[in-house]
Amino acid sequence: AHSVLAEGSWHGATLRTVVEAELATFLATAVADPAPPRAVLEGPRVLLSPAAVQALSMTLHELATNATKYGALSRPEGRLRVSWSAAPAAGRLLLCWEETGGPPLEAPPERRGFGSRVIEGTMAGQLGGSVEQDWEAAGLVCRISLPLDRVVADAGAVPSAEVPDAVLPLAAQ
Repeated sequence: AHSVLAEGSWHGATLRTVVEAELATFLATAVADPAPPRAVLEGPRVLLSPAAVQALSMTLHELATNATKYGALSRPEGRLRVSWSAAPAAGRLLLCWEETGGPPLEAPPERRGFGSRVIEGTMAGQLGGSVEQDWEAAGLVCRISLPLDRVVADAGAVPSAEVPDAVLPLAAQ
């Protein structure tokens, strides 16, 4: 988070840049690797405030760590889709983390781990948002809803679905 913020002179960073930075460590592959991309990122361009960059970086790091240990990223065939959208009328930024191709899930975890508590505490406590985790058979689906006025760098620049950041696989490192 600090590197991303420093590159932007501590004015914020785009959500896509934050997601790419957090997933790069977990998804680095050789350029010549013929395998399909492990992650697809899609959503409009959203410039996050510095506080949101730090909080979302922590949350995405926890999700990626758990996906690497127990979920979709623990298997070569595992895939991840991270998408986001703005709902200006509702004043919300919606982010969805969807894992597929990992070990089959029989049921939700028996207890909430440290990572889940960090995610919920960070999103609710620091950004005033909410987190919903669905442990589906195909993999974890985590939905995060955040107030736009607490996460965008410029409250007057509400993200638009007409200005996509990109619908691209995570670039090979």
